[in-house]
Amino acid sequence: MDKRRRLEQLANVTNSFPITFWSAEEFTSSAVSEGRLWWIRSSSPAEGSRRPLTSDEVRSYIRNQNRGFVVQEFLASQCSGVTFVGASHSLSEAAAGGCESILRAGSRGSRWASSRSGSIMWTTGNAVSYPDLEETSRMQACELDVMGTDPTGYMFEWIVDQSGRHVWVDMKYLGLAYVSPFAPRAPADYHIGEELGDDSGVGASILDTSLAYTYLIYGSSRGLLTCERGSPLAHLCVLAYQAGVGVLVPEVD
Repeated sequence: MDKRRRLEQLANVTNSFPITFWSAEEFTSSAVSEGRLWWIRSSSPAEGSRRPLTSDEVRSYIRNQNRGFVVQEFLASQCSGVTFVGASHSLSEAAAGGCESILRAGSRGSRWASSRSGSIMWTTGNAVSYPDLEETSRMQACELDVMGTDPTGYMFEWIVDQSGRHVWVDMKYLGLAYVSPFAPRAPADYHIGEELGDDSGVGASILDTSLAYTYLIYGSSRGLLTCERGSPLAHLCVLAYQAGVGVLVPEVD
């Protein structure tokens, strides 16, 4: 499912979603506040904005682009992160401010497993304080409980904005086979795609879960990728899983 369809699906199942314009015409015909900042969200990362844009910059972008994209409000965040919802527990990871370092750059943040009620089972890492993790986990559990679809098997990206509001910004369905068990205790490692990568090729050992290693997913060996560190919720792991390549990520601080 492409970026636009995922955002449309997310907007249909929650009210905790940024202001979004689904077409250039909708944005240009609306009386948008000049004080707001915006993201250009596109199916192709190369075609989206890598920094927040002013309303005038969005209008300039629109005049020079004819591909499909959406314009979404930029919300400054206290913290942000990513959550995979399992059958009875969720696995989350967060960082103060933005979480691009987790998703794209191979870093790790504060990681925790929680029950469906939001109770934290364990935590590792120190990117976010424990009281903030507790509050985030509680808010997230409440939001998932009232979501207009069963969240099991989905991965969600989210932020806590400067007002303390929990806001969902992306979702994708992966299924329960995405990651090996992670509750009630923290595992020694995470196997992405439990049945993938063991005997399917030569494989490779890599430093972390940075997107710089994406080329290995689509190479000829297609064996298990063994990471020294990183996040089991990183974009690299998701892309590998979707391509049928297994990834092993250790639980290390």
